[in-house]
Amino acid sequence: MLNQRWVLAPGGLLWMTAGTMVVLKGLPHTHLYSLPFALMVFFLFYEFIFSKLVKHHTARVQILPDGQPFWRCFDGKSWLIMAVMMTSGLLLGPHFPSQVLGFFYPGLGAALFSCGLRLNVRCLHWSKYKERIS
Repeated sequence: MLNQRWVLAPGGLLWMTAGTMVVLKGLPHTHLYSLPFALMVFFLFYEFIFSKLVKHHTARVQILPDGQPFWRCFDGKSWLIMAVMMTSGLLLGPHFPSQVLGFFYPGLGAALFSCGLRLNVRCLHWSKYKERIS
C-alpha cells in the first residue's frame, strides 16, 4: 500500500517505460525529414492529451486517503484507454507505412515519456503540487 504522495509514481514509471518502447519502435523508420512531423505529434499529444491527464490524475489522487494500492495511480477509464491504445498499436502498427511510424511513434513516445517524468516529479515535490491544485 502506498502513501498518497507515491501513488502517482507507478503511473509515471509505466508511462516512461511505454514512451521509451514506443520511441524505440519508431526510430528505425525515422528520417531527418520526419523530425518536424514528430515534433508536431509530440506537441499535440503532450499539450492536449497527456498534460491534461497529468493534472487530472494528480487532482484525483489528492482526494484519495493514504494506503492505496499501486494501480490506483490511474482510474478505471484510464486503464481501459491504455489497454485499447496498446492493443491498437500492436495490431494496427504493422499495417502502416514506415514513413508514418517514423514520425508518429517517436513523437507519441516522447510525449508519453515526458508526462511520465512529470508524474514522478510531482511525487518528489508533492507538497508544492498539492497546494497548487487544492
